Amino acid sequence: MSFPLEMLAEGEEIAVEIRPHWTYLGSPAAVFLPSLGMMLAAALLTPDGWPSGLRGAIVGIAVAQFVLATAASGLRILKWLRTRLLFTNLRVVSWEGSLRMRGVELKLRRIKNLGVGETTWGRLLGVGDLFIHSTLGDHCRRFAFMPRPRRRLGEVLLHLSSLNIALDGEADAQTGLVPQASSSRGELGEAFRQLQVMRSAKRISESEYRRKMRELRTRC
Repeated sequence: MSFPLEMLAEGEEIAVEIRPHWTYLGSPAAVFLPSLGMMLAAALLTPDGWPSGLRGAIVGIAVAQFVLATAASGLRILKWLRTRLLFTNLRVVSWEGSLRMRGVELKLRRIKNLGVGETTWGRLLGVGDLFIHSTLGDHCRRFAFMPRPRRRLGEVLLHLSSLNIALDGEADAQTGLVPQASSSRGELGEAFRQLQVMRSAKRISESEYRRKMRELRTRC
């Protein structure tokens, strides 16, 4: 499920779209699988000599626990499918929810700094945190379960550079906030801008545009 395009303003385009890493589904799996095992054990391993009422109660409890675990897991999966962190040419949008959606947004020019946080296991699994430091009240928001956070950070910095948006040059050692990089980043931003112009003017095909975008992000 992608972000509903009707939520975009006129002339607004999505540049970077991030869905949570698959480890986001770890907690429902940790509940669902044991409940399934308990239900099967209650149904198949309860001794025949036990009173039928007791056996029925044990199986009923196990089934009820399994149903609740299945419902909770389903809601978590639905939320994973519908959760997005978007960077458009105008703003950052955090869009999430399962049955009821909610969104938080920030104008791109309100971004003071960006950064990532990774644990040892996170590096192995390719998951970490993305931090967005806002100029509004000096607030820092953490977005967890980001896939390949350093690569995503590079994509976002490249996007901001293409829009001539400079970040604060001072990094924060505790949160891992990093400043926008050097002139090479600016060169990449200029290449990104030219690519956008060529796409808008239909001088290149959509497939060619995507191929060149992958090349730029690899260089980033």
